[in-house]
Amino acid sequence: MPRGRGVLIAVAGHLPCQEVEELSVDGCELLWVKIKLKGRKQLLIAAYYRPKTSDAISLMKFETSIQRVTSTNAIVIIGGDFNFPSFDWPTKTLKSPARCVEIHNQFLDLINDAGYEQLVTFPTRGENTLDLFLTSHPSLVPRIEPLPGLSDHDVVYLEFNINPAAKITCSKVFTDRTGLPSDPASDSPTLSNIEISVAGVTKLFKDLNPSKAPGPNDISPRLLRELAEELASAFTLLYQCSLNTGVVPRDWRMANVTPVFKKGERYRPENYRPISLTSIPCKIMEHIITSSVMNFAEKNGIITETQQGFRRQRSCESQLIGLVDELSIHSIGITEKVHTWIRKFLSDRQQSVVVDGATSSPVPVESGVPQGSVLGPCLFLFYINDMPTGLSSTARLFADDTLCHKTISSTSEPYKRIWIALQNGSRSGL
Repeated sequence: MPRGRGVLIAVAGHLPCQEVEELSVDGCELLWVKIKLKGRKQLLIAAYYRPKTSDAISLMKFETSIQRVTSTNAIVIIGGDFNFPSFDWPTKTLKSPARCVEIHNQFLDLINDAGYEQLVTFPTRGENTLDLFLTSHPSLVPRIEPLPGLSDHDVVYLEFNINPAAKITCSKVFTDRTGLPSDPASDSPTLSNIEISVAGVTKLFKDLNPSKAPGPNDISPRLLRELAEELASAFTLLYQCSLNTGVVPRDWRMANVTPVFKKGERYRPENYRPISLTSIPCKIMEHIITSSVMNFAEKNGIITETQQGFRRQRSCESQLIGLVDELSIHSIGITEKVHTWIRKFLSDRQQSVVVDGATSSPVPVESGVPQGSVLGPCLFLFYINDMPTGLSSTARLFADDTLCHKTISSTSEPYKRIWIALQNGSRSGL
């Protein structure tokens, strides 16, 4: 081996461990070790060295190894000299000027697809961050900092908490709602069916962001995007059948809620925000339904002109310029197959909380707009569509934000008018 190269992992003698040769790739300076943990999944630790910034072959072989690892469902931590000097890791952007931009972007796509987080945000050699740590469980790392090294690289000191995880529980946070509104007027336009085309599904597949995480069924957006031409025909039949029969697969109505670190101290729950991951194939079906429903609503002037949110060519600026009781889709003309599919989509939904690879038991989601869904914002517009009706003041809406204003021309009754407006607003949920 050339001088100055090679990788080493030193493990304390009291920890049972073994090398995992099947995860290594010939010609790649990468070493994997498995450590058994009491009461936990297996822990896989890797050391990696990539000799040059322009070394695309080493990165390709590293990706092959990562693909083998993702099938193990293990806790993963990888450290080493990755030689990506152009990354500004606090912002996850490239410095200017940047060398080997395509290789840098390939590496970022790789760790995003694997669900890993890169933890080192400080320079490790001069002004560059060359020495990185990747992990599938960032919340288990309470401390990471640089220490003086023996070479021209700093040492990256990292603490990894491998104590057994606490049991995760999740409770119901919604209230029950029943019923749907009455039928639309007989002379009103209706949207009862949608013809789904292979070309349309192909385009939606090709527009998918490959770095997005998959939902509960583990179907990757990268797979759908790269095999769009081959898979679109079969999925078109599936989507049309789902719409025609009103059957929505159970895993399409399931969501995994995972906490994503924002800033501050990692052990504080308030420093995380919940992200709801839903099925990627279902999101495509939601796009189809949403596009058809919104085109129908815009064409027939169904959505109130005071609503500026979630609509094409509308914005906060157009709002400046220019929660009622029940979800109102049937009464506005969404009928038959489309109505049946949406109703099934909203029924019997469940969600689980996922933290550090541990998943809670699913609990029912009994009301509310499904978080992380494509169809949710569209349905929300209809939910609040008649809110301005009955108000004595002028109302302008932007999604769930409402601006009300009224001119008071007489000084003799200002308090009376304001009181009446507030009373009407409170009955509408303002």
